[in-house]
Parts: sequence; C-alpha cells; structure tokens
Amino acid sequence: MTDYIIILGCSDKNILKTRCDTAAFFFKTASLKSSASQQFHEMPYPQIPDYIIICSGGGNGEVTEASYMKQYLVREHLILEDLILTEEQSQNTVENIVNCRKLLIASKLIDDNTFESCLRNIIICTSS
Repeated sequence: MTDYIIILGCSDKNILKTRCDTAAFFFKTASLKSSASQQFHEMPYPQIPDYIIICSGGGNGEVTEASYMKQYLVREHLILEDLILTEEQSQNTVENIVNCRKLLIASKLIDDNTFESCLRNIIICTSS
C-alpha cells in the first residue's frame, strides 16, 4: 500500500526547505527499508513506492510554493520527479487538505470512498 507525505506550503522559503527536508527524511527512510526488505539493492526506490510526496501550496509569487518545493526535493534530495505530485491552488491549510484529496482522487491513487481510511497513512509536514 502506498502512503502519502503532504508538505504544506508557506510564504517563507526557509520554512519550506525545513518542511521538505523533513519529508525527504521520512521518504528516504521508508524507501531504504522497503528496498532492503524487497531485495531492490540496485534501485534507489522500490518499484511500487511506499510513499508519494504531495507538495501543496499556491502562494503569490512567480513560482508556486508547490513547484518550489518539488524543485528543491529533486535538486537537493535527488527524489525522482515521478514520485512528487503538486497541488498549486491552495491558499490556506483547509484548501491544502481539500485540494490534496481531489488530486489523489483525480490521479486515481485513492477513490472517494477510501480517503478517510487513508488518513492514517498520510504524514503532513508542517512547522511553526
């Protein structure tokens, strides 16, 4: 079963980087454990990922918060782009969750009836 790491947007780039670093830690730790247990030593990630990262946030800049986070994760943590989804419309935390739910359903990663049961499989990276 695939789980999800949702990174909430923020206008402060340093906070975004901290949230991305935290998400990358969870992602890599889970991927390495799975790779070792599934004998995928030659691959950086398992064929069916344990986690998919969702970067969520619109913001008011030229580049959305979600896009900035995805670029940072790819560049600084070498996470494959295919394992990162972006939700670029949200302007607050409630919209983050609502729009991430819609994105997961539209991507056919979950269905409308299972979102609530999937909540126990979601890590949300936020900080003060």
